[in-house]
Amino acid sequence: PSCNTSTPTQSTATGIIGGQVLDQNGLPISAVKVKAYDHKSGSLYATLSSTEGKFSFTLVAGTWSIGLVPDSSRGIFEIDSYQTVELTVGATKYVTVKASVVSAASQVQGKIQDSNGNLVTDISGYVGALNSSGVWLPGGPVNAGLFSFSLPSGDYKLHLDTTTSTAWSSAGPVSINISAGSIATPIIKVIRNSVNIEGYVLDQSGKAATGQTFRI
Repeated sequence: PSCNTSTPTQSTATGIIGGQVLDQNGLPISAVKVKAYDHKSGSLYATLSSTEGKFSFTLVAGTWSIGLVPDSSRGIFEIDSYQTVELTVGATKYVTVKASVVSAASQVQGKIQDSNGNLVTDISGYVGALNSSGVWLPGGPVNAGLFSFSLPSGDYKLHLDTTTSTAWSSAGPVSINISAGSIATPIIKVIRNSVNIEGYVLDQSGKAATGQTFRI
């Protein structure tokens, strides 16, 4: 969904979710983008943390997911996954968003290859990184069979998501271990698509689920 940097009007806003972004040492981090997402309506709002690391959203009642947007250029990565907050009318909820600030991020410089070891240049997609805690960290797009991005040191599984228009599919995730300041050179294998799959998404009553976005 598209991101809105504003908040709902006061006539519909019924609660407040506030909090603070802290690094691994408990110190506040400023100018970090924090997002609030409502899974039911698809509403998405964003704001920047203050110089004290504080942020606040005025939102309608509902179930909201709160988390930060990692910024690899500043070495800022999320420690915890998005937090779920149940917001009721007139309530004020407070959450702490924890981030890892890494001064010497490691570099990932990888390739996409077919089963014969050839570089696949006619592929479009995105490579994301799942850490050992089950948290997704930002990766990077695939360009002419190559991808590159920064990560803090640790263990990861790299996942390739391809677009529906590409002729290739990932053969599976790739595990890597990287240390601070190092360069990892993973290779993700792909398989050429040979079958078209078409189907329907139905709700619990058997009717077509329209107006929604699903990942199959």
